[in-house]
Amino acid sequence: MIYYVYIIRSKSTQKYYTGMTSSIDRRLQEHNQLLSNTKTTKHTIDYELIFCQEVESRIEARKLEKYLKSGSGREIRDEIVDIVLQRIKERKSDKNLIVLAPAVRGRKGEYYQMLYDFLNAG
Repeated sequence: MIYYVYIIRSKSTQKYYTGMTSSIDRRLQEHNQLLSNTKTTKHTIDYELIFCQEVESRIEARKLEKYLKSGSGREIRDEIVDIVLQRIKERKSDKNLIVLAPAVRGRKGEYYQMLYDFLNAG
């Protein structure tokens, strides 16, 4: 079964939340309609999806979620968010922006340089 690891950001508080789900559309709707049981997101209804990574199993999703919530993972998360927000600010269109992230196995800690390489390559 396919799972997703995601990062959302509140427009009003500018706070981030990292989570995992089997249905990204349903989960984002839950966050934005006060249906979430998550303590940190249940009082805010203006979340936008910043990042979403598809993985092949719940176990992989949980590992990635835990990593993104760890100390070094937060650094990667912050870099991902900075790059995505920079791209959004540069856009001249009001259309939705879809960011696709590749699944890379066995390369823990190497995302940082890879993201900068992509950013510099345009």
